[in-house]
Amino acid sequence: MKLLKVLALAAMAYVPTSFATVYEFNTGPGTFGRTSHNATYDSIFTRYDDSSNVLTWEVDNAVKDGNLLDGFWVVLNDGPDNPKGTDGLAIFYADFTADSLWVYSYTGANNALSYTEGPLLDSFSGLTSTGTTRGFSVNVANAYSQVGTSQPFSAQVGIWFHPTWGTTSVTNRDGSLDSWGFQSQSWYDRAGQNTVVTVPEPTPFILLAIGLFAFLSRKQKA
Repeated sequence: MKLLKVLALAAMAYVPTSFATVYEFNTGPGTFGRTSHNATYDSIFTRYDDSSNVLTWEVDNAVKDGNLLDGFWVVLNDGPDNPKGTDGLAIFYADFTADSLWVYSYTGANNALSYTEGPLLDSFSGLTSTGTTRGFSVNVANAYSQVGTSQPFSAQVGIWFHPTWGTTSVTNRDGSLDSWGFQSQSWYDRAGQNTVVTVPEPTPFILLAIGLFAFLSRKQKA
């Protein structure tokens, strides 16, 4: 009995107090902006894990005039409206030629230079750049805590996304953006898109540990 109790307690040590909820949105193929922009994509994918606080944003084969995107900015919210023009959110700037990502406080400005109006929340290196896929996968807890928003999105997602080509960025000594530019751009704007919500179920090992611990607790009380 003592051995069973030790095993149960050891197993319970691995039982999380709560299970992560994962939100995902995936769409494509499609066309950016106006048809005249001649800009297309194969897929747009975003994922948020509310336990690890990791936000993933990936675009596959985003091409304009035969050229793969080399930068973008994106703002996300949890709907039901398009995040464009809404303050209190985070805006992400990615420059793949510099392998850099900056996260600023989005002030609602409907242009590419919102970063000049909001404070730098965070910055990262090591963007996703595999084959034709471009994006990032980073922990955004620090950034969203500063803007006062619990997370980028949940059961719904609103998207204000502008891919750029011929992207150029210049940084200050502290690593913040001094200037941001591009030769051409397009957009993908959506409001209130439903996400796929996944709540992982406990593994059989965890269920067994919980059941064993409950059984031993009843035996002690008897």
